[in-house]
Amino acid sequence: MGKVFDRDLVHAGIAAKVKDVDGNERINKRNERGESVDIHCLRHTYITNLALSGASMVTVAKAARHSDPKLTLKVYAHVGLAELSDVVSMLRNP
Repeated sequence: MGKVFDRDLVHAGIAAKVKDVDGNERINKRNERGESVDIHCLRHTYITNLALSGASMVTVAKAARHSDPKLTLKVYAHVGLAELSDVVSMLRNP
């Protein structure tokens, strides 16, 4: 599955085929900021989007096939300040 994914990244222009110092071909999946794309980052994106959808953390953890929602929140659900601001702004004024 990894090889197919790598070929798809090259085809989409997200990654590039390069040769290493020994002349072996490999796939460079790093962007100009040093960030890398792999199958695992899709899992992070999927779980983060589930968490931001308003689903309960128990539901998100089950969708991620985790037995502990704490793992899901700690490792996989990436929530930034913009998302936190959106949620806080939905609170009712007393």
